[in-house]
Amino acid sequence: MLASNPRFSSPEGRGAILSKFFLEELLKENQNTKERFLKRKQIVFSS
Repeated sequence: MLASNPRFSSPEGRGAILSKFFLEELLKENQNTKERFLKRKQIVFSS
């Protein structure tokens, strides 16, 4: 499916798209982890 998309046909294009997607996912995951950590800290401090 992805191979039929011209952007995915070249290794450079595929790599760039994958790394961009990976970085965005990593940033989102980082943000979620930070928020969870802060919430947990707030719960610990408030109790």
